[in-house]
Formats: sequence, structure tokens, C-alpha cells
Amino acid sequence: MRTRICELSRPSGSFYLLVSLSTIIAAYGLLANSTAVVIGAMLVAPLMGPIFGIALALLIGDRRMLQAALTAEIAGVAGAILIGLGIGLLPLRPEFGSEILARTQPNLFDLIIALASGLAGAYAVVDERVSPALPGVAIATALVPPLATGGLCLAAGNWDWAKGALLLFAVNLLAIELAAALVFAAYGLIRLQADERSSLGLFFRRFGLSLAILLLAGVFLTQTMAGVLADRTLLGQIRVVLAEQLTAIPGVRLSDLRLERGPGTIMTVATVLTPQGFEPRQVAGLEAELQARVSPDSRLIVRSLISRDADRYGPVFVSSDKLQQEAENERLSRVSAHLNEYFQEQGGQLDDLFLQKSGEEWTLTAVVRTSREFAPAQVAEAEQRLRELETGPLALIVRSVLTRDADRQQFLDQDGVPSEPLAGEELAVYVQAEWLIRQLIERDFPGVALTDLQIAPEMEGWLLWAEFRTPLTIDPEQVRMIEDRLRQEINPGIRLLVNSVVGGTASGTGYIDQVRAEGLSRLRR
Repeated sequence: MRTRICELSRPSGSFYLLVSLSTIIAAYGLLANSTAVVIGAMLVAPLMGPIFGIALALLIGDRRMLQAALTAEIAGVAGAILIGLGIGLLPLRPEFGSEILARTQPNLFDLIIALASGLAGAYAVVDERVSPALPGVAIATALVPPLATGGLCLAAGNWDWAKGALLLFAVNLLAIELAAALVFAAYGLIRLQADERSSLGLFFRRFGLSLAILLLAGVFLTQTMAGVLADRTLLGQIRVVLAEQLTAIPGVRLSDLRLERGPGTIMTVATVLTPQGFEPRQVAGLEAELQARVSPDSRLIVRSLISRDADRYGPVFVSSDKLQQEAENERLSRVSAHLNEYFQEQGGQLDDLFLQKSGEEWTLTAVVRTSREFAPAQVAEAEQRLRELETGPLALIVRSVLTRDADRQQFLDQDGVPSEPLAGEELAVYVQAEWLIRQLIERDFPGVALTDLQIAPEMEGWLLWAEFRTPLTIDPEQVRMIEDRLRQEINPGIRLLVNSVVGGTASGTGYIDQVRAEGLSRLRR
């Protein structure tokens, strides 16, 4: 048996070749996020042999064997990390997947698995009847994959993940060493010196440091696991509260949650599917509910993913608490079909539909894309059609979103009839105004974008109608500032009208990400 362990732990050309090949297989298996390939790398990896050699050499006091096993293990570990680092530095490296992530967050389960694997592996070595089980032990113990993961993460500059992967390997190494030493000692392989009275005292003297380090690692991994379980419980509570509150907002459904702990704060990033972006006051209400029911340290960021439901007749609105109510769905489908038909007759297109109840009356808000605003008389006509279709009080609100289609030569009306193309002075003023407005908002209005610009002649000059997508409504002072620049640099007869389409990602305290309001508030001062 001793000869067999010596052969497994001796540094040789075949040993280093197998380490290199297993690391290459593991690295590309991790990058490909393939569990089967990673398992294949574990079968090829020879790093468990030197660990058995270290355990046996310490038990029997064989310094030559200990030196050979340590040399093989250290060289193999260094080689695996360097190969992983080299592969990570190659171009066209894909994004890290779940296989890599699973080896960067060790917990107490990994320590228990390593101890059990070490016991099984050492027993397979000393008992030839169970030696065929050794490949299965190699699969159970993660030795080369964490080293390859550490190298890949170092190449990506992700030091925390690299530290976690290397910690996983270190825990596995120490656990396998101690477990193997226990099996070898149980088989009577401890060699006492003349001044030593018991094998137990020798065991603790030679493996005390490894045992102490492993116990400290066990305490750390237990705390890590407790933190993961606590976060999972907390995330479940947050999910229940948010899901309950979001059912009251028409058309909104919770898609994903992410928890980020900071000093004194619990930051929750909630991704929701919603027909329109969340406003700060809505986020503030949800955040207050979390603070009252989950934790006073809760902070909330809502990431809005615009999502609209549709059936065969066109866009419809279905609130999340009514998905199973067939009658309500059928009613909304009828309303959507009739409104869509009416708006198409008027040259518009139904884009979204919101249904809310206020007291005894239902209020229906229709968002319509159109080249001309819908007048109150048209809204009254559409409402009358709905009242003939529906039973019970129903009020209609039409939100006109002005749009104009254009090809490379001219604007096209919503009904497909081409308008007169711009030419002459009108075209020159339009081109110069568009360029100047874009320059001004890029410099002075962070987060604002020009989405539409129209021009029409007036008695003493030109009327410009601009549509901005902006986190805050553009106020008259800001419009006057842009208008003054247009008059100074292009034409003194220009008059500017601005339509603000408000949108952006919001938290409970204001707008975040790239769509911020600092630039607008600076101009107001």
C-alpha cells in the first residue's frame, strides 16, 4: 500500500502532463458552462495522490516521501492556476456562467463533502477490494476545477471570486489530508518514535496545524452559509410583500429580485414588468411598506421593463390579480377591439390600455399613437360607443402620443397620405434647428433626448414643435433658454413648443442610472 501511495504522489512527467490536460479540460468546461466536461477534468486530475502522500508521510515520519509529495502538489497547484490564468487572458473569452459561480462561494457543505471524499478515497487506496471506487471519489472532490476557476477569475480581475475559488481548494486539500490520515491511522500505519507514548498524541502533534486551520475555515464557512440562508429568507419576505403590493397596480408583475447588503442598508433591486415606468412616489410607497413589514433599513430600486399584453384583437390590459378571471378578460378584449377599430378610423393606433376603478365608475385610459391630437368631441364619441357596448358607468381618457412617419424624402401622415416635403428656407431652418437643439440638450440636459421635431410657418417666422424624452418635465424657463439660442443663431422669428415625455429608472429618493435630474435642477437654479 505504501508503494502504491508513493507512486500516486511522486512528481513525474506524466503527473504534470495530467495536471496540465485536466486544467485545460476544466477551464474550457467552466467557460462552456458544461457540467459533463468539468466532471471529465476531475477524472483526469491527479492532485489527490500527493495529498494522500503528505498524509502518510506525516504519519510514518518519512521526510523524503513528504518532500516529494509536497513538491508534486505545490507544482501541480501553481501550474493549474497559471494555465487557468493563461486561458483567461486569451481573446474571445465568454461570460462566466453558473459552473464558475458555483466554485467561488464555498460553504459548510463543501467541507463536509471533502471530508467524506477523503475518507472514501483513502479507504479505496488501502483496501484493494474497493479501489475501483477511486474514480468516483475523484469526481466528488473538486480539486482542479477550483484552481482553474481561480486562474480564470484572476485573468478577469475579479479578485473576490478568485479568493473564493482558491479557498475552496484549500479547504478540500486540508479536509482530504486529515480524512486520509485518520484512515491510515485506523489501519495501524502510525510509526511511533522512542520518545512518543501514544499514536493519538503523535497524530495531533503532526496534524494539529492542519486541524486548527480546518476548524477556523469551518467556522468561516458556517457563518457564510448562515448568511446565505438569512439572505434567502429575507428575499422571500421581500418577494411576498412586493408581490402583494404590486397586485394593486394595474398591469404590473414582479419579474426578478436581487439583494445587496451595504453598511446599515438592505438594498433590493426589483425588476418588474409594467406598461409604463414607475415614478419616484410609487417606489417610495413600496419602500415604506418594506420598511414597515420587513426591515427599517430597507431601500428599494425598481427597474421597469415595459411590457404590454395583447390578444388576437390588439393590445389589452390584464392586471396580475385577474389573470384567471375569464369574464373580465373577455370584457377587456371586447373593449380593446372596439377602441382599436374606432381609433384606426380616426387615423390613430391603440398602443396601450389602462382600466381603473374609482368608486362606482370605471375609468379607461387609452394611449393612442397619432399624428394629430384627439379632440374632446372625438373622445366623447368613443366613450359613447363604449357605453353602448358596456353595462355600468364608464369614463374614457385618451392620451395622444404624437408621432409622424417619414421616409428619406418626406413625412407621411398616420393614414399613409404623404405630406408636402420640406424645401427651401423651411428645410434649412429645420436642419439647423435640429442640430442646435441636439447640441444644447447634450450639453445642458443630461438624460434628455430629442425624439421628434416638426416645423410650420407663421406670420412672422417659424413654429417649432419638439418632443423630448426626459426624466423631468422641461419648464418654461428652459424652453425660453433654447428658444433664445435658436433666435440668435438661426432666425429671430422662431417660436418653440416642447412636449415632455417623462421616463426613467427611479428609486424612492429620485431618478438613478444615466437618466438623472441634476442637469435640469442646475438649470433651474
